[in-house]
Amino acid sequence: MLKFIAMVFGAFISSNYVLQSIIISKMLGDIKSFELAYPMIGTVEGIAAFIGPLVFGLIKDLTGSFAICFLISGCCLTLSSIFAFLIVREWWHEQPEREKSEEEIPLQDISHV
Repeated sequence: MLKFIAMVFGAFISSNYVLQSIIISKMLGDIKSFELAYPMIGTVEGIAAFIGPLVFGLIKDLTGSFAICFLISGCCLTLSSIFAFLIVREWWHEQPEREKSEEEIPLQDISHV
């Protein structure tokens, strides 16, 4: 059962890293901002991946339980979901009128050329 859960987790967590650059570029709009933001985000992720387990290990050692660690993780996840929702909602309302899709663009007849 643990192997199955690990496989499912691995399958779903990969989309986070694959879609990260796409989401950042969509939100920022231009390549120059993306070039500046992407390394900063990667640095913050690296620092969090280094410090997070150490802090949670310390909390577990002090309290003797992982309950507070999971509570902190859940709160951080909830906050990040709320912030992401607010950012996307704001971004969605600021977008100019959507470009016409291919179905809406009239095709020119070039058969007589």
